[in-house]
Amino acid sequence: MWTSTPCLNLSSDDFRNLARFMDIVLYVLLRVNNQTQVHSVHLSFSGKETSVFYKSLMNDDLLRNVQQLTFTFTSFPSKTTFPDLSHFNCKSLNHLTMAGCSNSCMISLKSSFSLPSLTTLYLDFINLYDHNIDKDTGLFCKCANLMTLTIRTCKMMGSKGFSISHPRLSNLTLVDVNSNGNVVNVDAPQLKNLTVINCIGEHLISAPSLGFLHYNAYTPSLLFTDGLPSLEKANLCIYKPFMGDAPKIVCLLRQLHTVKFLTLNLGIIELLSSYMTVKSKKPSPFTNLKSLNGLPESAFG
Repeated sequence: MWTSTPCLNLSSDDFRNLARFMDIVLYVLLRVNNQTQVHSVHLSFSGKETSVFYKSLMNDDLLRNVQQLTFTFTSFPSKTTFPDLSHFNCKSLNHLTMAGCSNSCMISLKSSFSLPSLTTLYLDFINLYDHNIDKDTGLFCKCANLMTLTIRTCKMMGSKGFSISHPRLSNLTLVDVNSNGNVVNVDAPQLKNLTVINCIGEHLISAPSLGFLHYNAYTPSLLFTDGLPSLEKANLCIYKPFMGDAPKIVCLLRQLHTVKFLTLNLGIIELLSSYMTVKSKKPSPFTNLKSLNGLPESAFG
């Protein structure tokens, strides 16, 4: 029966040791591919990684029909580096998930991978390294059709900051990302939806096609370098803002001046009400605004 299923979910927790799990995974993939087309594979690991296993697994013959692939690293020694993925070029794969388990157990990803059909990439609890050579050598540059990128609870590292540069990227979500004091540069001319929640560090965004922004932070640190002529909707929440944040919040709001539907948390509204009473009042920059809503912080998630 298992040779006819198109979806496989295998966990090392079900085997007496990791070596046995690795043998079974390779055996199953070889047998299933001779019987049916496998569309989805979810592999859950715990233990010390083995580069030989990864190299075997990244063989396109094993994954030639797989469209969705998920790696979940449930327990690993600290400072574990995922093997070189530069030769991983599964042509059928359109959805890839790589997830660690905690801040103390994070897999490091340093090499790019060539996945021509990949449209969705989800990374969670992964250390990401940007070698900062140029925008054509980044982690995601060889995924020509990537449209949706989600990075959660990750650390972004690079000697000159971290770059996310992609000509076709349409949806970008950054949640609980720490750039270690470096600037995160986003260059995505086709980006339509941007979500940034509880991220540490400055973000320079070039996204002239952006239509939707959702931004939650403790202090504003977004700068849009090319304007936002297409912005339709923005949700902005600054947690417990104080008077020192007011100039930065005003600066951010002025960048969003083309928005039509704007939602602010009540803390921003209360702060700006006090701030504007002691500053010279200027005309509202929101010439296209159709709706303004105020919500409590809890409503922003």
